[in-house]
Amino acid sequence: MEKKIIDENEIMRIKQNQYAEKAREQICSFAKEDFCPIYKIHTISIFGKSLEVNIFFKTNKELSENNISGKTEEIKNKFINILKELGYFLEFPDKIMFFFDSHENVKKKYKGNYFLRLR
Repeated sequence: MEKKIIDENEIMRIKQNQYAEKAREQICSFAKEDFCPIYKIHTISIFGKSLEVNIFFKTNKELSENNISGKTEEIKNKFINILKELGYFLEFPDKIMFFFDSHENVKKKYKGNYFLRLR
């Protein structure tokens, strides 16, 4: 019985990752068209229960400018809308956490190690 639960959780995680990957591709396209350079996006699926979206700009200055201009909120809303269009919320709850940071910050605080940053 325990193995079956683990397998079901893994299946949910894989499905979430598939949705997240499609949304990541679309949001990167949107950002390029909108002249809002995103350096990197990492998503962490939590076994069908929630999704963590980490969006990185290259510099702290870009992060700050995009926060002030409202671009980070626009990106967040666009990401959620993409997930809606893909049918994500028909299978998964709407517990999505967004975090914005910069590559510059990862280099300074985590010696460039995204694994450490995302823990």
